[in-house]
Amino acid sequence: ECDLCSLLIGWGEHIVRIDFNDESISPLELGRCINGGHFDDALKQRALSCKSTSTLTYAGHRIAPLEQYVALSLVAGALTSIGGFVVANPEAKTSIPTSELRTEDGDLIRYLREMPLLFLYCGFTETVVSNEDGYWMSTHGAHALGLPDLAVHAEHGADSENYFWLFENVLRY
Repeated sequence: ECDLCSLLIGWGEHIVRIDFNDESISPLELGRCINGGHFDDALKQRALSCKSTSTLTYAGHRIAPLEQYVALSLVAGALTSIGGFVVANPEAKTSIPTSELRTEDGDLIRYLREMPLLFLYCGFTETVVSNEDGYWMSTHGAHALGLPDLAVHAEHGADSENYFWLFENVLRY
């Protein structure tokens, strides 16, 4: 049982609330985030079987949504020191290992601001629809950044990496 259920971390105009949970988020919601991640299957299985989670919520005064995500990502990366290993964004249906929240040159804030939106802040999925040729590629959660979600119907064999970067560039623009 969790003795410390919530914690507030603040600096400057940022405040991040961490809620420690003795249960995982719903398996369906967690699966949507983890299964599409582009990282090691063993780490995915570890995340899917996790019995406790920490939920981070922005509670500060910074209005720019990207800056809120940067603050949340800084705290998520810091949670590696107490066992955090994957960060999931249920609204965007995406996840990354916390190891991705580090940089070689030491300018972590710049790195998090410039990190592709579709890695963590928004999601990118490919969906096959039964009785329909091809598949849909779409973004999720872009509205949290004040941006539209994008989708395209592609033929089988279409290069999803090209659509990923096309969507990334449109959202960044």
